[in-house]
Amino acid sequence: MGWSGSEESRQGGLRMTVRFGSCLLGLALSLNIGGQALAQVAMPYVPPEIYQERRWIRGSELTFCLWSVSPTIEIDRRIGQEIGNALLLNVKFYEYTNTVAHREDDFWEAVLIQLGQHCDAVMGFTLGEQISADWLIPSRAYYEAPYVLAVANPEYDSLGEIPAGLPVGSMMSSAVDQAFMEYLGLLPKEQRWIRFPVPSYVPVVNYLKDGRIEGALIWAPLIHSQTEGDPEGQGIRLVPIDPIRADPTPIGMMMREYNVFLRDQLDQAIRSLAEDGIIDEILAEAGLPGSAGNQ
Repeated sequence: MGWSGSEESRQGGLRMTVRFGSCLLGLALSLNIGGQALAQVAMPYVPPEIYQERRWIRGSELTFCLWSVSPTIEIDRRIGQEIGNALLLNVKFYEYTNTVAHREDDFWEAVLIQLGQHCDAVMGFTLGEQISADWLIPSRAYYEAPYVLAVANPEYDSLGEIPAGLPVGSMMSSAVDQAFMEYLGLLPKEQRWIRFPVPSYVPVVNYLKDGRIEGALIWAPLIHSQTEGDPEGQGIRLVPIDPIRADPTPIGMMMREYNVFLRDQLDQAIRSLAEDGIIDEILAEAGLPGSAGNQ
């Protein structure tokens, strides 16, 4: 799939396909903008006494911002380091440690401040939904993160193997939740599972272990983060969501609109890493489902 934006966005950042950062997944899902009209995101106003923008002029150094609450933070860090290596640049990381923003305006204000004061690009953005912002441009995706079914019962190897009438957790307002509800609507009542809505910030491991749900439809990086990178060590298996379908979420980075040259260099590095299998190796070592995708 690779970078999924239009040619217009590639030239000037006028239109991009981007969803709120994976680090702020709860905010993104609560806003639930998927499938709606193009959302306009104006450059936020930040009082000059707390924000002074700088343009980075460092020929041998590249700084990435990471969000401490992101379920992909360690993957972002490792891929960011490999990107720097490919470009023969020294890489630094600035970890933004604030808590999850509860308002959309807070989120974009934080993005602006990080890009203006701390880094060249913010990693961990989920790309896919339509947002118009003339002050940002996205990179191509470096990771396509799938939705999975988390189960504790060793007899289940997919959603379709869970008997009808049993409760199945579903991450609220997500693409997999939408697909699940649509599929349930097509089934006769006696063949349906019971949908158990689960907010993205609620750990599902206990729900699975105590039998409140038979399985959990969830974003792979999120369950990976909730199980401290070792779902099997906590008795959780990640299996396919068949028979429903939900596209994987492409993850990339965001930078200011004037950094077109940097964006092009990052895209070339991401493509090379993907073609050489380095990104897939990183994902395999971390035990994360998904891939670098089609570049």
